[in-house]
Amino acid sequence: MSSEEKDLGITIENVDQLPPKGSHGKGRWQRLLEKLEDGTIFSIEDDEDQSVHSKYRSIRTAALSMGRKVSVRSLDDGRMMIELINKDG
Repeated sequence: MSSEEKDLGITIENVDQLPPKGSHGKGRWQRLLEKLEDGTIFSIEDDEDQSVHSKYRSIRTAALSMGRKVSVRSLDDGRMMIELINKDG
């Protein structure tokens, strides 16, 4: 190990590939989106756990991972309206 590697706290591994990725199952947003049909419109707002923007990013990521997408509109009162859309439509 070179001194630079030691200073950076890394170890060069001599393996062919990374070990398999572990899975923790579906997240809360994926479980929620599974229950909703395409075209469903719902609103989100800030709460103690998560800001409205953070919720939107989480919902969008969950939808994309499930082959769906979302359309969003920001409202004057700080809420966001989200429509769940089939990725093909």
